[in-house]
Amino acid sequence: MASLLEQAARLIHGAGHSQGLYPAQWTALRYFAEATPQSRTAAGLMRYQNMAMSPVARTVRALVEKGLVARTPNPKDGRSDLIELTPMGRELLRLDPRNDLEALLGKVTPDHLASLALALQAVIQGMSNTDVSDGTEDTIGDIADGGQ
Repeated sequence: MASLLEQAARLIHGAGHSQGLYPAQWTALRYFAEATPQSRTAAGLMRYQNMAMSPVARTVRALVEKGLVARTPNPKDGRSDLIELTPMGRELLRLDPRNDLEALLGKVTPDHLASLALALQAVIQGMSNTDVSDGTEDTIGDIADGGQ
């Protein structure tokens, strides 16, 4: 199963190298398209991706240079800029490689999708909660059962 998940992750990540963008840039475009207006900042993207500010700032700068997003001063916080998609950025999102994945998932039965969602949520939560330093690890069954 781990091998299948790894292969799926590689294929999904590889598909993110399209239209001259890197996967992180696609993620940022999606974030700025879908986030609430007040969250459309570099700091908001940083929190969403759980990343350091430096790589997030590079991603935003690249998107600005490509003309896909624009910065405007944040009227509620002078320390940050609001980031909005440009018309070119919105048009490019129509070619989002994630659309192909969504189309494939649309062919899976609802019951299988529900099972897959539960399993992936448990795996993601388990990987997020694993603390190797203290020797404790939740099992996926524990996580799926709500930590019981």
